[in-house]
Amino acid sequence: MDVIKNLKDLWYLMPFLDVLTNKISVIFNIINGNKNIKLKIKTGNYVEIPRKDLVTIISLLGSITFAASSKKIEPNKIEISFDLKNKFIIDLNLLDIENVKMLELLFEGTRFGATFLDSSNMDSLSIIKKTLKINGDKEKIIETSDGLKFYLNHITPGIIIETFIRQIHEIDSYENWENKIVLDIGAECGDTAIYYASKGAKVFSFEPMKSHYKSMIKNLSLNPKISEKITPINAAIGEDKELIFYHSNRKDVAENASFVFNTHGNSASKSKVVGYSLNTAYEKFGINHIDLLKMDCKGCEFFLKDENLDIVERLKIEFLAFDENHKLEDLLKKLEKKNFQYLIFRHEPIFYKSNSYSATIYAKKLR
Repeated sequence: MDVIKNLKDLWYLMPFLDVLTNKISVIFNIINGNKNIKLKIKTGNYVEIPRKDLVTIISLLGSITFAASSKKIEPNKIEISFDLKNKFIIDLNLLDIENVKMLELLFEGTRFGATFLDSSNMDSLSIIKKTLKINGDKEKIIETSDGLKFYLNHITPGIIIETFIRQIHEIDSYENWENKIVLDIGAECGDTAIYYASKGAKVFSFEPMKSHYKSMIKNLSLNPKISEKITPINAAIGEDKELIFYHSNRKDVAENASFVFNTHGNSASKSKVVGYSLNTAYEKFGINHIDLLKMDCKGCEFFLKDENLDIVERLKIEFLAFDENHKLEDLLKKLEKKNFQYLIFRHEPIFYKSNSYSATIYAKKLR
């Protein structure tokens, strides 16, 4: 099993190994499952990164691969530029949360067509919507082309890229969201809430994990006018009881947090979270109509009941079905029963599994 995993990891890494002078040794280290991977970059930089941080390795080598220029800056910093004008410096001796998130943001953004502006080019012409400004000294801030702001240390970079670069929540570019009601289940760092609120919607944002909820509150503070339209709620949707969530043990983000599935095995961390059924949430927060029910909650979508859908006009569900007890067919039958028309599409381009395992459902109630 480890051999298969090692080969999969190598497959993800292979396109970016040409920026190394020790490409062969890295390949063998990955195949052998070494705990630390030593990287000798052609710029003259050297860094050793734990194998468990494969995303950081890929983000570093991928950013260098995509860069129009990259060069070593003493003592062991690397300067990366994608357009020979805006420059970003990564301290390889200090791969802390901020540097790691910067690398992931640069890599994920660039591969999906983002333009990045550094603090010296804040007034540069933004020729495309997919522009992210990065500024701030003590605490870096990410700003979208629409002026929405997020603390770098309080985001999951891939999610920011999904929302504002890949624009996975843009259902219809002509949609008028003014005074519409959005129920955001699985709010994470607040990206979805801020996205819809910026378009005029009133958003109820449920986020069960305390670390994510705190990040959402921090990011809302950067967008005070928009945050007036958002009700942040530190609770889970599923059942009316205390729920046990299984998640990663990272300090900055509770990855793949779920009370339905445990994808972390024996290494999982556990957190107790207040849970509400949807009917209880409706009553508690005075919700009597929902224009869009967005669910990205790692299995809580399977707790949807027929009566929950009576006040819902549309749904957008990023579903996961990790076992035979939770099936795509079950969700679709509920939607069909309540007169919803639906379509299914993939939201993760490098996730190579069937749509019956993971994909996005978009559904609209027929009248």
